[in-house]
Amino acid sequence: MSPVEYSWRMTKCLLCPLEAEIEERPPVLVDFGRFEKEYLIKCKRCGKYRVSDALRFTPVIPQELKQYLSAAARQASEAGSPILLREGNLPGLAAPHRRVSVSQKVEKVLRFIAVKCEHPGVIGFLHDEDFPVADCSGWPEFNQYLEHLDAEQLIMIFRDEQGNRTDGYAPTIKGWQVVEPTLPVDSIPGRCFVAMSFHPSLDSAYEVGIKPAILECGFKPICMKEITTNEGITDRIMSEIRLAQFVVADFTGQRGGVYFEAGFARGLGRDVIWACRKDESELVHFDIKHLGRILWETPEQLREKLADSIRANIIPKR
Repeated sequence: MSPVEYSWRMTKCLLCPLEAEIEERPPVLVDFGRFEKEYLIKCKRCGKYRVSDALRFTPVIPQELKQYLSAAARQASEAGSPILLREGNLPGLAAPHRRVSVSQKVEKVLRFIAVKCEHPGVIGFLHDEDFPVADCSGWPEFNQYLEHLDAEQLIMIFRDEQGNRTDGYAPTIKGWQVVEPTLPVDSIPGRCFVAMSFHPSLDSAYEVGIKPAILECGFKPICMKEITTNEGITDRIMSEIRLAQFVVADFTGQRGGVYFEAGFARGLGRDVIWACRKDESELVHFDIKHLGRILWETPEQLREKLADSIRANIIPKR
């Protein structure tokens, strides 16, 4: 039997007024043997995001959440890890993007330009639908941050012979020094390996807590539950940890593999952020009880505490 072929067609974006493309995806396992069809939507403003079958045909996204979900979707898309929108997870996905400080927005704009350029000497091109990458309400707000970065000599704004601004931007060397972290040997900037139990009861801890926090801070989450591979799973895990800039390890469920992965990361000199659900805090093995841990009770609380920890411990200080 030949594989089912899916094709793109035009639709309305669920998060903004723009036209978008949509593609039906193969059904995926949700929990306990239940499969659910998904759709992938591509929008110039919101990027790529996944949407459940139920939400696609019964659009119930509250208007007041759309701006923040657009930011969540675009930032996840830029990180190469499209989020999945379901009826039950919308407030949790929107929450990190409601209260973003001006300083954080400025940093996100600078990092976005740096990613576009990759290294000094390259010009990155922006367009007026890029504003969700920095949780902005629109291009006018985004543009204010561009002008501020220019005034602070952190970016160069390229102009034509008449002095009119073009679409080209690049960090200055001073700007690169702000965004460039000090990395462990052989790691890839921006990658975060997630070690945790894959029990279905912890799905929301990842989808609403850990993954959005990592994306919110400008990093790409690498979680084996989202990776399909024909390689030996242990070899792939060790390879991904070697490539990671840092690791988030959640010990809820007390899985031996999580302890192994966190210890392997520490042995390589990677920073590890430790977390555990509060009701299991006394079950954590004695040999790591002396280490500071994020204790959380809800996925939303995990997201907030983890984002704060990443900003304090991983993102380089200016």
